[in-house]
Amino acid sequence: MFEQAQGAVNEIAGKVEGAFGRATNDTSVELEGNAREAAGKVQQVYGEALDHVRASAVKNPLGTIGIAAGVGLVVGLLCARR
Repeated sequence: MFEQAQGAVNEIAGKVEGAFGRATNDTSVELEGNAREAAGKVQQVYGEALDHVRASAVKNPLGTIGIAAGVGLVVGLLCARR
């Protein structure tokens, strides 16, 4: 939830910064605003995915442990091959 809210704030701030850059014909400020807006959108999507994972872990804790163990096993095997 926190990630989504922070992403929304960054997205809005990026829109404002981009608009300010366009109004003042400052390309660097406009591009920084666009980048901040995009980062805010990505952060919102990350927050949504994180919320889904948390809800899934609460709903099915054994499945979550099994998936974590499987991922750990695969990473361990990949690291051992080096």
